[in-house]
Order: sequence, then C-alpha cells, then structure tokens
Amino acid sequence: MYLTINTPSNVVEGQSVKLMFGGGEGPYTVRVLPGNNPGGEPLTEFPATDNTSTEWAVDLPAGTSVGLTVTDATGAMAQSAPFTINA
Repeated sequence: MYLTINTPSNVVEGQSVKLMFGGGEGPYTVRVLPGNNPGGEPLTEFPATDNTSTEWAVDLPAGTSVGLTVTDATGAMAQSAPFTINA
C-alpha cells in the first residue's frame, strides 16, 4: 500500500490538529515544511511513531504557508498539498 498523508482542512494557530497518514511501513516520521520550499529545513518535526496519526499543537503564526511530509521505515516519502495556517 502506498504511503499517504492527509492535508488538514482547517489548521488554526494555537489549536491542535490531528495529522493522519498511513500505508507504507512504520515507524513514521512527520515533518512540517515551508509551503514554498518543501525541500527546506523542517519548521517542526515529530518523534517517530508506529501510530498512523499524531497531534500537532500548531505553534506557527497565522498566515504561514506549510506542507507536511511523512517518511516511513523504508525511506518512502509522501507529501500533503501546501496549506496556510489560519488565525
């Protein structure tokens, strides 16, 4: 099964959002990357997990464009669509 990560629909500064991903082979590493530079340095990186979701307490300011990536144990990677953090 292909590795996937969902693009969250309403990400609000200071609130928690559930990031969902799956397929591939755990453990999974999720990163929040700049929306205009998906190959750039991660803005946030979550500890590796065998779960297929993680909670993100949104710690970036409203108006920030970001994207998500998930990498599995085999090195496969999937990306979300870019999205903007809301106020």
